[in-house]
Amino acid sequence: MKNDWNKYIYPETFLGFIDASSHQNNGAELNALTESRVTTLADLSQQAQFDGKLIDARLLQGLSHNDHVWGKICYQQLRQYFNKGQPIGHHQIYVLINPDEMSDSAAINRCAELLEHFIGTGEVSIRLLLKNTFELSHSQLLKIVRMCELSGVQRICFADDHSQFSPAGVKRFLAALNATSHANALTFECAFAGSAEHAKENAITAITSGINYIHVTASYLARADQALPVIQLMQEFSSHNFGLNKEALQQYILVYHQQGLENPLAVTSGLAPVTCEQVTQTAANSGNAKELAAAELTDKIALRFDVSANDWHVSIQLLAKGQTQDLGERVHHYVMLLLAREYYQQYQQMMARDGVVDPLLVGWVEREALHQMIGDNEAQFNVKLCRARKHIVTAAETLGVVDYQPLSTRQGAVRLNCGNVTVVQGSKVEFEMENWHFTGEEYPQLKQA
Repeated sequence: MKNDWNKYIYPETFLGFIDASSHQNNGAELNALTESRVTTLADLSQQAQFDGKLIDARLLQGLSHNDHVWGKICYQQLRQYFNKGQPIGHHQIYVLINPDEMSDSAAINRCAELLEHFIGTGEVSIRLLLKNTFELSHSQLLKIVRMCELSGVQRICFADDHSQFSPAGVKRFLAALNATSHANALTFECAFAGSAEHAKENAITAITSGINYIHVTASYLARADQALPVIQLMQEFSSHNFGLNKEALQQYILVYHQQGLENPLAVTSGLAPVTCEQVTQTAANSGNAKELAAAELTDKIALRFDVSANDWHVSIQLLAKGQTQDLGERVHHYVMLLLAREYYQQYQQMMARDGVVDPLLVGWVEREALHQMIGDNEAQFNVKLCRARKHIVTAAETLGVVDYQPLSTRQGAVRLNCGNVTVVQGSKVEFEMENWHFTGEEYPQLKQA
């Protein structure tokens, strides 16, 4: 695997991800599965080693004493429980508070009394979730931090609900927060909307600026009504000093994407194997095919590379919908061949190191490194890359596959976006990939084609 000099390093202050994946009931057909489904996803969340899972209160049935699960209620609900002398009903909750509910010292003192009352019973742990954090003044921030210290709240989550923060704003806000001289027992979280303009950059800035936890969703797809997908953040950071259980995380994501089907997959243990093909079908059925392509899980296309012994001649055949399109021999095919080989090499290294491979985390090559491998300058490389992409897109459209993108990109890097690849060198198979995984564990020698 190539080095990861360009990736961020998790600082010692960063302690983990909070699983804030939303599992709403999307129709009457899911009513019977809601409880078992949420239980399954909560179990998978714990196996993936998230710090905790945040669930709407109405879905907490059967999970009221699960130490991994946190419910959430609004501040007004907390006051109603207090006024009626009722217990909250769950032993771990986030209390959602708007800045206008903390408008003055009297309001903050009332909130402190409520929090201290419930925490003092010893029956519930409480974390504060401040909505629309951008609206907080500096003096409000100081008072709220102090209130939490006095009342026994151990964590505060700062949510950017309306995507008002920029990365520079996040950095300034956390600098002000770290200057409050808060007690060491108090830790902090941030939550950013998944499809916001600066969501990923804000989360990266928060982690590198000292935030302890980030709210994420266990999904490949960025949505406005959910937190940032954890995969997007993991791709930007080196995993040598922090990491989730990738096998359990992948299983969680695949089960998660079954939501929304008319006949959802019934998973009782959370351990039944789910294939990338099922996820692709799920997204297509729920109208998310284009989103899935952006998530780099395209497996509806197959590519066959025929390569000469010295790599000087490369031709490609594209297979889709039972048809084959011969793209012929072209110089620009060599770029795609290098990306396919890079995926294979990184896959083998991750398998040897971790025992499991997340297809979204391997195959990435820095653009500068790639054009140096080819021996071109940047301009020549960009021309070849553009021609290679356009050639495959046009061939796919000829076979009736529209909106296919053979390359996935992120800042400064590129990877092959095809889950079915065969590379034949001379008369021997170099490697074969099916649905993002390889049919042979390793190829110490080339096998007969």
